[in-house]
Amino acid sequence: MRVPCDTVARMRRSHLATTCCAAALAAGLVLVADGVRADDDADAERIAIDATHGIAPQPERVVDSFRRARPLETEHFDGMLICEVDVQGEGWDGSDPLGPVRRYMGRVELEARVTLPTRTDPIRYLGSEDNNHGTFAIAGTTVDRGDVIGITLVDRDIFDDDPIATFTLTYDGSLPIHAEAEHATIECRGVETSALRGRIADAVEAADDAFADLESADPPDPRAIGFRDSDANPAPTELAIYDIARLVGLADARFLQRRDRLREKQAEMIESISVLVSRLLRSATPLEQAVVLSGSRVTLRVDKYDCEVDDVLAIHPELGLDAPMECALHVTLTSASSTSVSHAFHVTDAQGRTVPLTRFGSIDDEVHRLRSIRVDGELHLVFAVPLRRAVMLRVSRRRSIQWFGFDRAADATPTDDAPGPGGGGDDAP
Repeated sequence: MRVPCDTVARMRRSHLATTCCAAALAAGLVLVADGVRADDDADAERIAIDATHGIAPQPERVVDSFRRARPLETEHFDGMLICEVDVQGEGWDGSDPLGPVRRYMGRVELEARVTLPTRTDPIRYLGSEDNNHGTFAIAGTTVDRGDVIGITLVDRDIFDDDPIATFTLTYDGSLPIHAEAEHATIECRGVETSALRGRIADAVEAADDAFADLESADPPDPRAIGFRDSDANPAPTELAIYDIARLVGLADARFLQRRDRLREKQAEMIESISVLVSRLLRSATPLEQAVVLSGSRVTLRVDKYDCEVDDVLAIHPELGLDAPMECALHVTLTSASSTSVSHAFHVTDAQGRTVPLTRFGSIDDEVHRLRSIRVDGELHLVFAVPLRRAVMLRVSRRRSIQWFGFDRAADATPTDDAPGPGGGGDDAP
């Protein structure tokens, strides 16, 4: 099961949480630290993964929406339910042996699980770390007088969640609803769909415009990282589609139809990129062949490509903490005189997913990204490869690209959970 890493990171800022996140990244997940703005690819994947776990995408300015929500009297409510939760007490994690000593030790990592009469599975909200307060919205809520809304609050922990309170709220035809328990209070207000029509229409129009731009994008480009330029990146379109879900919910047809249409388009794009990768692979230099790097007097020789990385980790224990690694690429750079090279190293799989490599030098070298390196005689390097099913090595300098085939076509069949191609951009390192 794929677990959103921001969920893990918000559980605890501990070594274990860091290790869980590193393992998830090595498996092909995009990890997003809480409070950090990631690029469109990371945001799109995080939101999509959250949705598979029932985590509701939150609208912008949800706290402002809660404060501005007016009391409602209606037999049938259709709209956005917004709830504010306060948890009392500071001793929630006091007995957790994994909890680091920190200023806010004992505050909760709030999770709310909401059940509605129109939904078979609970809808989840994950609050920020060390915060006894949370405000969340459940878009697309429909309830009639007498319907019951169930809300369970827990303190998220790494192994076992601590129960905080369970509320059974009966909708009596009016909002807000307020309830108290021993350790928590909750108040739910509502914004009717009629008040959101303008925002929903704008979100639908923006998503359709983004999809139109994607449809008109250029075909796969062998020079672009990930084989596509920025205008052919489906992530902005996916984000725009999820902006609809923020206002109408994950079960609304306006969201579902556009999401399914985008999935079909992504499948088409992956197929066209796969054809391009196959063509490049047929003409790529064999991985074991020594080649002079473009724009330099340095010869590159691949000594070993090893997906049994235990020996490498024993020599370079820092690899396990500082870089995701599925395989290791051992290379030798040779030069007759002292010179510097600056090349970018990537690997790509059969679907065109492209990821950069992280370089490790001798045992006492610091871990760093390859940007510029001096070669005087022979230099042995180890690259951490975060993509087990790589089929090609991409070495680029400015607009010059050299392709090396791994001769691993039989092992390159993508798995069902393999993400799509990597992001576009300039070739320059």
